[in-house]
Parts: sequence; structure tokens; C-alpha cells
Amino acid sequence: MFTSSSTRVDWMDVLRGLAIILVILFHCVGLAGFYADHPFNRLETVGVIITPLRMPIIFILSGLLVARSLAKGPWTYLSGKVRRVLYPYLLWAIIMFWIAAHWYENFGFHPEPDFWLIFIRPGDHLWFLAYLFIYYVLALATRRIPPLVVVFALIMAGAFVSTGEGPRFFSNAAAFFIGVALGPHLPALAAFIRRRWTSIFLLGAAIALSAAGTLGIARLSIAVWQMPLYVAGFLGAAGCVAIFASARWCAFLRYIGRRTIRLYVLHVPFTMFPLAYLRFVGDTEPWTMLGVALILGFVPPLIITWLVDRYPALEWLFAWNPTDRSFRGTMAKTVR
Repeated sequence: MFTSSSTRVDWMDVLRGLAIILVILFHCVGLAGFYADHPFNRLETVGVIITPLRMPIIFILSGLLVARSLAKGPWTYLSGKVRRVLYPYLLWAIIMFWIAAHWYENFGFHPEPDFWLIFIRPGDHLWFLAYLFIYYVLALATRRIPPLVVVFALIMAGAFVSTGEGPRFFSNAAAFFIGVALGPHLPALAAFIRRRWTSIFLLGAAIALSAAGTLGIARLSIAVWQMPLYVAGFLGAAGCVAIFASARWCAFLRYIGRRTIRLYVLHVPFTMFPLAYLRFVGDTEPWTMLGVALILGFVPPLIITWLVDRYPALEWLFAWNPTDRSFRGTMAKTVR
């Protein structure tokens, strides 16, 4: 079941797998606390502290492979992103809207959903796919501009947009383009992360600085400090993971690291709506809610992920025209 491929880079797959596990854990804790009306303050604080090890790492890893994708030509590059990123966003945004509308009609618990917000303001967890597609398009449009120049421009833009979705959009965009900048230098990157003690130091420094900011020990400017935190966290985590990434016991992490889109898309609907129902019927014991969230956040998505591998027709849930020969065989892996 958990196979490896010589064409993959194991440390990337394992790092991506660990990052998606942290994302799902963070969402499970947050959703359970919300629907139980009992925030798990300590767990949520830990989740915030390790922010550099979650979505920023996934965006950096996505950016790392942009140069290789662009080398296939603009049309192949863009069509691939439409099929593998935009299509699942639109499909699952519509599915989420339908479920939310049904829930509102029958239980009246959630705010009444607005269909057109799918195209204007990505909601729930699907913002990741919407932003990722925009970043891919931006990478195509700026392919003749040095990526570090784009990173600087995004950091500056983020410094002036401090409300709404601005900070999240620009900080993750900068992380993505850091990956784009590192992409052409993968051999040098691989050599750097083999420095074990340097990697441990960078990972520890990133977590320490993030903790200082989260706990109010130090006042860190988001525009100035986020990118160093993201880079240090990525390099440190990559180096630590590279030590054991090819081990047999990491096969499961490599497996989910190649299927992060599926797990990311599925974990929220399988968690959010059952928890909302439990609240509706009055069963809001906090630790019970957290246990339910953890089970539903991992088990059904993993089962469906395995079923998609086994029954190719199910790939349509996550990609447009997955039976295309140029595309088949890559859908089970994460976005390139």
C-alpha cells in the first residue's frame, strides 16, 4: 500500500506529510473547541507556536517545483494547475456550499451561505487551494522576474495590508515564492540540509522565536519577522526530516505526503458538520468532541484516499480529466 518511487524526493514527501498532519491536528482542536464552546487554550497556543511548520512549509514545498513545471511550457503548466488545483477548489467549494445550505435549512445553526462568495472570498479551509492557484498564475506571469524580487514586493505589500485576508494572502505568497527561488538550487539545498546540527539549530530558533511572539515575550513585526521564521523553520525541519525520510517506517508519511490535497480537502467537512450536529443535539463535552474530531479528521480521509488509489474513477473528485495519459499516475501525488 505504501510504496516509494525513485523519482520522488523522500524528505519532501515526509516533510509535507508531517505538515499536513499538523494542519489537521490544528483544525481538529480549533473546531472541537468552537463547537464545544470550550477553547483548548494550551493546545491552541502550541498550534500557533508551530505555525511556521504548517502551511508555510506546504507553500514553500509547492514553490520548489515551479521551475520544473514551467519548463514544460506555459500552456502545459497552466492547464495542469487548472485541473489539479482550481478544479478541486471549485468542486469542493460547491459541495461545501451544498452541505452548509442543507444544514442551515434543517438546523439553522450556521449562517446562511452565499454561493457567489465561492468566486470572491474563499471560505473555510479551501482558501488554500484558491490561493495556491493564484500563486501558480502569478509565478507564470512573473517568470522572467527574479523570485526574490517578487518575495520582497510581497513582503512590502503585506506590510501595508494589515486587515482582512491581506496578511494571510501575502505572507503565504512570499513563502511560496521563497520556494520558487530555492527550486533551481535543489542540489545545493539538499547539501545544506545535510548539516544536521545546523538544521537542529534553525528549527529550534524558529520555534523559540515563534513562541516568544505568541506568548508576548517579544514584540515581532509580522512584515519583518515572518519570512525569516518561515525560512528557518523550513530549512531546520527539512534537515531534521532528511535524517530518517528514507527509512521503511516512514512509508506512511511518504504516502500521505504525496496525497496532501485529498487529505486537506476532506478533513474539514468530515469534522465540522458532525461536530455541529453534536452541538445541535446537546452533546458538547469538550474532550469527547475533540476525540470525535481527531477520529473523523483522519480516518475517513485516509480511507477515501486509499479508495481513490484503488478505484481510478474516484480521481474525478480531486482532478479534472484524471484519465488523461499525461496526467494519470500523478494525481495520487501532491501538486507539483
